Amino acid sequence: MEKKGKIALSGMIAIAVLTIMLVVGPSLSAYDHDKTYNANATYFVEEHSTGVCWQDTVVSVMFNYTKVSCGGYEANITFDPNCVNITAADFTNSAWGMPIFEHNGDNVFIKVCKFAGVAPGDRLVANITVRCINATSHCTSSLNITNLVVADVPYGNLIPTTIHNGTIDCTPPPDLNVSKITVNPDYPALSDMAFGPTNHTGARTQCNNISAVIEEGNGVAVNNFDVLFRVTNKTTGAVVANCDQTGLSLAGGDNITVWCNCSWYPFAHEDYTINVTVDPQNAIMETDENNNTMLRDVTAHVHGLKGNHWQDGRNISKMYCDSGNINLLYSVGDSSKKGASDLFNAGGIYLANWTTGDLPIPDTATIQKARLYVYYNWDKTTDRNVTDYFSLKFNTNTVNPDKVYTDCKAPDLPHCGYGCADPIRKYAYGYGMVAYNVTGNFVKGTTNTANLTLDPFVWQNKKTAITGMLLVVVYEDSSEPMRIICINEGFDMLLAGPYWGYDYGTTSEEATTYANFTGENIPVTFVTNAKLVTITNHAQDGGDDRLYFNGQLLGNEPWTNMGATEICNNETTVTNLMANNNTATFQSLGDFFEATNAFLVVEMVPVLIGVEPKDTIVQPQDQFDINITIDTGGVPVFGVEYYLHYNTSVVRAETQNKGPFLGNYSDTIVVINDIDQANGIVSYAETRKGDTGKAGIGTLSTIQFTAIGERGAMSHLNLTGVIIVKEDKNETSYIVENGTVTINNNRPPVPIPTSKHRVNNVAKKYPCITKLCACKSYDPDEGKGGNISYVRWDFGDGQYGTSEGEFIENCTGAECEGCQKDHKYESWKWEPFGDPGGHYVPFTAMLTLTDDGCPEETNSSFLDVTVYIAGDANGDGRVNILDAVYVGRHWNERCDDPGYPEPGRCCYLWTGDRVQQDKADLNNDCVINILDAVIIGANWGHVAW
Repeated sequence: MEKKGKIALSGMIAIAVLTIMLVVGPSLSAYDHDKTYNANATYFVEEHSTGVCWQDTVVSVMFNYTKVSCGGYEANITFDPNCVNITAADFTNSAWGMPIFEHNGDNVFIKVCKFAGVAPGDRLVANITVRCINATSHCTSSLNITNLVVADVPYGNLIPTTIHNGTIDCTPPPDLNVSKITVNPDYPALSDMAFGPTNHTGARTQCNNISAVIEEGNGVAVNNFDVLFRVTNKTTGAVVANCDQTGLSLAGGDNITVWCNCSWYPFAHEDYTINVTVDPQNAIMETDENNNTMLRDVTAHVHGLKGNHWQDGRNISKMYCDSGNINLLYSVGDSSKKGASDLFNAGGIYLANWTTGDLPIPDTATIQKARLYVYYNWDKTTDRNVTDYFSLKFNTNTVNPDKVYTDCKAPDLPHCGYGCADPIRKYAYGYGMVAYNVTGNFVKGTTNTANLTLDPFVWQNKKTAITGMLLVVVYEDSSEPMRIICINEGFDMLLAGPYWGYDYGTTSEEATTYANFTGENIPVTFVTNAKLVTITNHAQDGGDDRLYFNGQLLGNEPWTNMGATEICNNETTVTNLMANNNTATFQSLGDFFEATNAFLVVEMVPVLIGVEPKDTIVQPQDQFDINITIDTGGVPVFGVEYYLHYNTSVVRAETQNKGPFLGNYSDTIVVINDIDQANGIVSYAETRKGDTGKAGIGTLSTIQFTAIGERGAMSHLNLTGVIIVKEDKNETSYIVENGTVTINNNRPPVPIPTSKHRVNNVAKKYPCITKLCACKSYDPDEGKGGNISYVRWDFGDGQYGTSEGEFIENCTGAECEGCQKDHKYESWKWEPFGDPGGHYVPFTAMLTLTDDGCPEETNSSFLDVTVYIAGDANGDGRVNILDAVYVGRHWNERCDDPGYPEPGRCCYLWTGDRVQQDKADLNNDCVINILDAVIIGANWGHVAW
C-alpha cells in the first residue's frame, strides 16, 4: 500500500508556528558523485548504477534546492521486484531527522523532517540499499520517485521539484565450470622427470601432471575460489592423488589453466578416473551449480620419447648470431649412412668431403663461422659416451668436440637422460650429435675433408653407427645483402603415440621441442625476406611430423633426406617474423625422429632514403634548408630518382642544389632538377658516370624553402617515385623516411624565479648581497622564438634591473651571468600587528622574460624575498644574544662543507636542512665567521619597528 501525503495540513501548521531556525546540513563534499542537479531537483547518486545478483549496491537519494528552507521530504521509490529489492535505508548523514522507512512490495516509503528547517543546498536524504535478486539473467530496474512532497519553512508551502529518476543494471552471478582436463601437458616448472614405485610387472612408472581449464560463463569476475583434483584407481577404488588449488581469481568470461603438478604415480596398464571440481564447497553463488565437476577416465601407458620440457635440460639453443653482408651455406657433402658393420669393414674410419660445388663461397669472402656436425646412433657403449671414443681431423688438423648432445630410448644408461623406458622391446641405445668448431681449419676454394677415426673397442665390437655429417659455413662478402643469421643446435628425440605396434602413451604436445631465437632485435620493417632452415635426423619422407614457426604451421612431413644420409632438411620462407623471441617448433604426430638444428636467415633492406632533418620547426617567413640523404648499407649505388611533395600553402620551394654523395660534377650527370611551385613537387634524378657505384651515407641534394603559411601550419615532406639503381644497373629495394615542417606558433617563456638564500639582511651599511636567479626558467619552443632574449627584475622595493650576458636555460656554471642578478635591499618591511607582537613582510620580486619570437612573447612570475634588519638572525625583529647564539653555534661552518649536496646554480647555497646556518650567514658570503659577529655587535639592541 502506497503512503501518500505524509506531510499533511496539520504537519504544515505545526511547522508554521515554530520559530524559524536555519540549520546548515552536511557539506556536499561528504557525498562524492558524478552528477549534481541545480534549481530544486531530487535525484539519485549514482543515477545509473550496476550490481551483481545477491550483492548490495548503495544509492544516495539527494535533494538540491534554493532560496527557501526545507522542513521535510517524503516520497515513494518504486522498483521492479523481479529484478531488485530495496532492503534498507540509512539516514545517518541526512540533513533532516525523524526518519521513516517502510517497505511496500514494489516500492518503499521514506520520510525525513526537521521543524526548524534545513538551509538551501545539495542535501542527502538517505542512502538506500538496493539488492539485485535475479539469479538467472541480466535485468535492469528503474528507480522512480513518486508521490513526492517537500515543504518549506515556516509556511509549509510545497517546494516545486524536478524529479530525476534512476536505474540499476543487474548482472547474474558468475558461472564456473571445468571445460578440459589434460594429463602431462607442457608444465614449465618441471625440469626433470621423476619416477614412482614399481608396479606388479616390475616396470617403473612416471610422475604425471594434471591440468584443468576453468571457465567463467556469465561475464562476471569471481575471486577466491578453489579447485579440487582427485584421482581414483577404478579397480581398487583407492584415491591415489589429491591436489587442492585455493584462492584463485578469474576475470569475467575468461579462463585459466590450473595445475596439479607431479602428484600422481600411476601403474602401467591400469585404469583411473580424474575428478576435477571447481568451488567444491559451493562458497560462490552461481547461476548453475551442476556444471562444476568434470570426470575423465584414463589408462596409464609406458611413457615415450618426449620433448626437452620433460627431460634433463637438453634443448635446441642459440650458439651464434651475427649481422652484416653475410650468407649461410650448408651441405652433407659426400657423407653417407654407415652402420656398425660398415664401420667394421672400414676399420673404424669414416671420411667425408665437401667440394667447392657443395659450398660455393666467393673468392673475396671471409669465413666467419664453420661448424661440423657428426650424427651417430645405436650407441651400445657402457659407462662412457661414444664420443669419448671419437678422434676427428678436419683437413690436416685434429679438432676436439665443442659440444656434445645426446638422447636415448631408455633412462637406464648414465649418459642418456630420460627418453623411453621400454620393457617390451628392451631398447636402450644412445643417439646424439657432436658439434666441432672448424672455423680456423676451413679452407675456401678447395675440397675440405673430415676424417673421423673410431676407437677399436667401438668399431671392432660394433658399438655404434654414423648417420652422416653436416658442414655449415657463414661467410662475409661485400656482394651479399645485409643479413642477420642465427644458428641453433641441439638434439632431441621425439615420438608420439603408437609406433611399430606399441603404444608409448605420449601425446604430440609432449613429443614437442623448440628452437628459440631470442634477443636478436630484428628491424622487421627493413626485412625483405626471412628463411627458416631446420635439420632433423631419421625424419624420413612419409613420416608423421610437423614444423611450426611462431605458432604458424609450416608443413606436415616437411623434412627431406639429404644425399645418402638420414639427415633431413627443410627451407621455408617465414612471413610472421617478430623483432625478437621467434620460435621454431618440431612436433611428432606418430613418427620417430630427432630435432637437431635450426638456422634463421633474415635479409634486410640495405638502402634508406629520407628527409633530413625529419621534423623541422621554423618561424614565419624564415628561409631554411632540408637535405635528401641516403644510407646504402654498404651496397654501391649508381643512380637515384625521387619526387618530393609539399603543401604549397605552408612552404614554397626556392632552389634545389646537387649534394656531394654520388660524386663531384665531373663524376655525375644531374638529369632532372625541377621545382613545380604550383603543384608543390620537387623532382630530382642523378646518375654516376663510368662503371662503379658509391656506397655509404651522404646527401643527395639540398632544397631551400621559405615559410609562407600561418603560425601553427604544418606541411608533410613526402618522397614518392623513388628509384635507386645499384652498381650492377639493377634496382634495389629501399625504405623511405618522410619528414615534416611546422611553422612555429610562438609560446611565451616560463619564468621561474628563485633565491640563493632563504633569508637576506639589509645592506645599507653592511654588505649583504641578495642573489636572485632565473636559470630554471625556460622557453617551450624550439629554434627562433625558443630563446630568452631579455631578463628584467622588479625587486619589489622600487628598484629594477636587467641581467647581463647570455641567458642559458638550466645552467649550473659561473658562465650563467644572464641567469643571476645581485641586489642590495636597503630597507625592510615590518608588520607591527599579529601574534606574537608583529613579523617581517617579504618583498615581492617579479621576474619578466621576453623571447626572440616574431612577435616577441613576454611572461612574468613572482617571488617572495625575505629581508631582516642587519644583525637579526632569528627573525624576531631584535638584535640580541639570540642572534649571537646562531652565529656561535655554527662558527666557521661553510655552505660547501663536505657531506652536504653540492648547491646547484638556482637553489639554496646552504643545502639540506641548514636553515639556521642560512640565517646566521648575515652577509650572505657562505661562511659564518667574525664578519657576521661584527654585524650583530654593531647593531646590538636594534629593533625592526
